[in-house]
Amino acid sequence: MGDSLTGACLSCVVIESPTPTPTPTPTMTVTPSASPCVSYEYRVTNLSPGKISINYISCSSGLQSQTIKPNSSIIVCSSGSISTGNPQNIQVFQLPSVCV
Repeated sequence: MGDSLTGACLSCVVIESPTPTPTPTPTMTVTPSASPCVSYEYRVTNLSPGKISINYISCSSGLQSQTIKPNSSIIVCSSGSISTGNPQNIQVFQLPSVCV
């Protein structure tokens, strides 16, 4: 006999309480959806004295090519970066509007 808290109990009966089992909950599976294509307006300036061609990606038409006259600018809608064979001859400025 004795106090069971100090370990002196010789004939203690241990009553175990049942351990609660977690109840499974359904897990939501997220199905990825295609991201919408978003195009931004860019002002592209040709800084050279000759014509220059640029490439850009249009949401509706895919890869596009455009020629810019010497020392002039155009505005294009592109969903990606604008590229050219003469990057030193162009200036690209993203405008604060989204194309529709």
